[in-house]
Amino acid sequence: KSGGGQRLYTRREIDTILRIKELLYRDGFTIAGAKKKLEEVEVVASPAAASAGEAPAAPTAGAIASIKRELNAILEMLGD
Repeated sequence: KSGGGQRLYTRREIDTILRIKELLYRDGFTIAGAKKKLEEVEVVASPAAASAGEAPAAPTAGAIASIKRELNAILEMLGD
């Protein structure tokens, strides 16, 4: 959070949340299916980043908690 109490998100977190939204609403995935799809993409992206000389970005505890909150909010919207 910022000094004023606003939540701050990294570009990566925003991209992940937007991708989840696409998978759920545009592509018709279930929550479990979207999670699996994102995990598959991470596994594929990690070796590519490593071969490009980049260290894979490890999610922070705050980022994981933030994503969990967003997913729970989406679940509530879906009424499950």
